[in-house]
Amino acid sequence: YLGCSKERISVAMKSADENQIVWDLLEWGNLEALKKFTPENFDWRALHPTEKNTLLMEGVACGLAGPNEAYLDIIEWLVRSGADAGQRTPSSSQGNYSIWLIEDPDKTKLTVAYKGHSAISYLLAWKRELQDKAEWSENLAYLDKALAKITLATRPRSLGRPKVAVDNSIVELWEKVLDATASHNLTFETADGTVTAHAHVLTAASPVLKAMLDSSMQEGESRRIRLEDCSSASVSLFLETLYTCSTRSDPKSQTVLMALDLAHRWQVFALVAIFSEVLQGMLCDENFVAIAEAALLKDLESVKKACHHFGLESRSVQERLKKGLLPKTVQDLFGHKVTPANSEQPKKRRRF
Repeated sequence: YLGCSKERISVAMKSADENQIVWDLLEWGNLEALKKFTPENFDWRALHPTEKNTLLMEGVACGLAGPNEAYLDIIEWLVRSGADAGQRTPSSSQGNYSIWLIEDPDKTKLTVAYKGHSAISYLLAWKRELQDKAEWSENLAYLDKALAKITLATRPRSLGRPKVAVDNSIVELWEKVLDATASHNLTFETADGTVTAHAHVLTAASPVLKAMLDSSMQEGESRRIRLEDCSSASVSLFLETLYTCSTRSDPKSQTVLMALDLAHRWQVFALVAIFSEVLQGMLCDENFVAIAEAALLKDLESVKKACHHFGLESRSVQERLKKGLLPKTVQDLFGHKVTPANSEQPKKRRRF
């Protein structure tokens, strides 16, 4: 039904190049393999070695043929991993992508060059090419979904959290400090095991822990803090982020929520901002209520806005909202007041 092709500028490449493997897996559309084999230090702003297009442009183009909606999840993963939807290809790029209908390739072939485009402008260029052509309706629908994925996955730029680039060797140094358990002198007793750290790092970061550990309270004397409502994974995530502003794990949203609760409880506001940003990128139908409730309870404005936007776009959330199945606090996020159908009516009383 549909054909596609790329125009490439051929160059010699080493077959063992790890970065080339990423581009090959992206072209094949294998998300699980991408997650497994993408190098930890992969440059998400890297351009294709021959076509000079960006990662997101490649994802958008590859999914356009068919269309193949499996690429929608790949596009979302690329953005969440660090690919920039606003990154433009250089003027030296000579590659392009073409699609056509198999039954009449000569008359239906459409081509959009990569040169000078970002992923967003490239996607919109394709929309203009396909607009008002009934035979391309499915491809247009794919582009709309791809744009929605990019929009949802792109983190807000106005989080008020300035960032600086840090050499990877510095991060590795602080990982070694965290891993030096022989020098740890503070123990957290969690629901499923103990986690240790350096007391001086925690007291420097948290006025709450400083007051607790510098006092004659039991925690100050024993250098042990009981956290029976937290998992060891959430405490480890809190510590790893505090020491290195990164993590070597792939935490679930529930773990991040627990880590956020610790940061909020201990007034480590830098980590509150970091975990708030992480949770915005993890929003889905399954964890929407938990994240929204945490945002409302802790008055996290950026997360509340993200939840509001997600809820308006999610069919599942909207259905639960209309049926009154969401917690009242979450309903209030949308200014929605619902009286359940089976709620009891006030009893009539005779007043004296």
